[in-house]
Amino acid sequence: MSLEKESDKINALGVTLTQLFNKTVEIRLIRLQYPYLDSSILAQYLAINAGKYNFTRMQKNLFSKVPIVLPLDVMPSQLTGIKLELAGRLTTQRSIPRKTVENVHTGSQNSTSLDFSQYSSKNKIGAFTMKV
Repeated sequence: MSLEKESDKINALGVTLTQLFNKTVEIRLIRLQYPYLDSSILAQYLAINAGKYNFTRMQKNLFSKVPIVLPLDVMPSQLTGIKLELAGRLTTQRSIPRKTVENVHTGSQNSTSLDFSQYSSKNKIGAFTMKV
């Protein structure tokens, strides 16, 4: 699909929302370069990919790609640590109980600047929750 057609669809969505809410609505799409900086986006991303990959593979890929800095000179756009928790059973894990909770972490967890989010989803063998 061409870029003009997509921008026309976005503009049409903005016009429709303006008419619906009786207020001016402006839609701006911003490409997110680093989705791991927002915990809610990361939790949804991991839950969506949970059907394809097991938890160990997801955490290894995430921890190898995310730059973790020491908590001495921290900017708001840097991470000092990540903690993942999976509660439930993924489709790639067939022989574990549904009440299983797996935790992994890397770096340090500073309680003053904690960004926490969770995302629950269902699959064909039960439900699970991904906490970041």
